[in-house]
Amino acid sequence: PLLVGIERKGPLGVGELADLVARDYTTVSRQVAKLESLRLVKRRPSNSDKRVSEATITAKGRAMTNALDAARERVASLLLADWSKKDLQDLARLMRRFADDLLAWRT
Repeated sequence: PLLVGIERKGPLGVGELADLVARDYTTVSRQVAKLESLRLVKRRPSNSDKRVSEATITAKGRAMTNALDAARERVASLLLADWSKKDLQDLARLMRRFADDLLAWRT
């Protein structure tokens, strides 16, 4: 989830990432360091605040998130292949409601 968050919303500082994934700063900092050691992300000084180090996705990291997205699509396609159009519409509506309620609850 952290790598995907950096890819989708980055570049982000560790504090922003911690808020995004609802984890403490220290845990996220260690996870970003691990992703950096794997060359999936790199850190750079923030343009707006040079004291802040931002994580940004690398080409290798983007290839990883693309592979994760493709795998999720394959699994979802297999699982939902026999669902009716109405069932798929209901699922989409209820997932949107769930996401909206979750976002409202977090704020």
